[in-house]
Amino acid sequence: MLHLGEPSVVRAHTSLVMDFVVGHLSRSSSVDVVAQFLEQRYIPSLHTGRKIRVWKPCTSLPSEIDELALDFRAKLVYNSDSKSSWQAHTLKLTPQAKHIIFPDSRAKLWANAAADVTVADEMEGVEGVSSTSRERLVPHEVHIKSVKVVLYPLGTGLLIIHMNWLPHGLNTDMGKMTLDELSTWQCMAKYRHKVAHVFQGWTLSPTALCDNGNVQQQLSNERKRWDLGQPFGDMYKAFHSSSPLQKHYRALGRIGYALYEGKSLSLSSICNWLVHLNGENPFDPPSRINRGQRCYHYTSVVLEKEPPTRLLYEYLYHLRRGYGQSNRPPPTSNQDKVIIQRVNRYIGISRDGLVCISWSLEKLSRQFDLGTWPKLFHGIYLLLALQVNAERAILYQLSRLTHKQANCLHIGANGFYDNESMHPRLRALLHDMVRFSLSLSHDDCGGRAEYTHFYSTLRTVFCIPKSQRELRKQINDVYGIIESGFQESHKRRLREILLLQRRRTDLDFLLSSNRMANRNRYNMFTVALVA
Repeated sequence: MLHLGEPSVVRAHTSLVMDFVVGHLSRSSSVDVVAQFLEQRYIPSLHTGRKIRVWKPCTSLPSEIDELALDFRAKLVYNSDSKSSWQAHTLKLTPQAKHIIFPDSRAKLWANAAADVTVADEMEGVEGVSSTSRERLVPHEVHIKSVKVVLYPLGTGLLIIHMNWLPHGLNTDMGKMTLDELSTWQCMAKYRHKVAHVFQGWTLSPTALCDNGNVQQQLSNERKRWDLGQPFGDMYKAFHSSSPLQKHYRALGRIGYALYEGKSLSLSSICNWLVHLNGENPFDPPSRINRGQRCYHYTSVVLEKEPPTRLLYEYLYHLRRGYGQSNRPPPTSNQDKVIIQRVNRYIGISRDGLVCISWSLEKLSRQFDLGTWPKLFHGIYLLLALQVNAERAILYQLSRLTHKQANCLHIGANGFYDNESMHPRLRALLHDMVRFSLSLSHDDCGGRAEYTHFYSTLRTVFCIPKSQRELRKQINDVYGIIESGFQESHKRRLREILLLQRRRTDLDFLLSSNRMANRNRYNMFTVALVA
């Protein structure tokens, strides 16, 4: 509820950012290969069976990108003519697929409420929870504005879901939302999985699709037949001989549970379905977005009026961390940073998330503060933040590959590391590290001072420069061990070759001496006979 004197939220947007790795592809696979796999996905239409593409290339970028440095801008703009595999490639969920997956662009989050809150009517049709739990669950509806995938080298990528907490026509407490409510729901939205007695997942409205009363029952029977009975391999073989309804439901997989059967899904279930590839089971897609309990968030909040300073810094802490109101701010400073761009604009940065709290000072700037600034913040600023998240994801992947090589080290019988087969792999890893530094990593984005300050501060909070130095040292250390073992093995082989050559030389000398001695004895014997 909105308390007297507390500023209310008039605009609130969040971008949920989740990193993933397409693990079964080879390290040499270019970004184009992964993009082609995703672009080949489609959803058959419910009634006609017409193929609806799921992903399409996204080439539109904020106009403010032209203000950035030319070399940095080249890292963000995908060039289809380039043969380099170290480029970012952005895909966007097509409007047709978005209409199917998120009907009316809406979704609901379900969280456990206080004991005196009863919303049994709201939970009608949501399965998977007991009747007691239904009476203690409250929903919050959000507007899904866009869903994007940004692909990077080494099979890494970022999935971004951009949503509006206060869509048009959605009213809470006379059309307003408190910062406490926003902090609570943001905490729920960050959960990748369902949490018992806390968060029960997401539901998708089926009203835009289920215009036939028999569709739900048919799809329920189809799920029991294929999901529970027949293996996916057999289902996939019979796919082309199926009806449009069967094809539609099999392509939706787990998403069909929420669309047509009213079930709630975790965020990881929805996102794993979004990034699964052709040939993988849509009912049980690979778990690519399951690492960690929470995802990274990028939130902008516009308040009705200026809040008190103490509350401002407290909510900056709550909203950038996204842990809910029970987590209190520490008494001393920590690694988090707060950027004050204007007297009415504060940006809080942490390893868990990022939030911008702003408010309008006068009527002349109200249009900019309410409309232009949120678009700008989720445009060029989000692009810079995604670049930092991408650097961190690729560094994690390089570090994982380095540790994998280090775990394969073993000492041979001669006391040295005997791992000649690892030598080319370590050289390839060093090559990847150099290409990462040259192609995707940059200390300065250029452009306006506000962009540069934001970008450098975000890289500092994420410890990107320090992580690069540590990883480079780790790779060099492992490579040094392998190189020393390789050199020792090479010297040992040289010594063996020299020893073998010396033995052959001694043997040849001995044989030559024996032949010479035999020849001399033969000559002496011949002279004696003639005499």
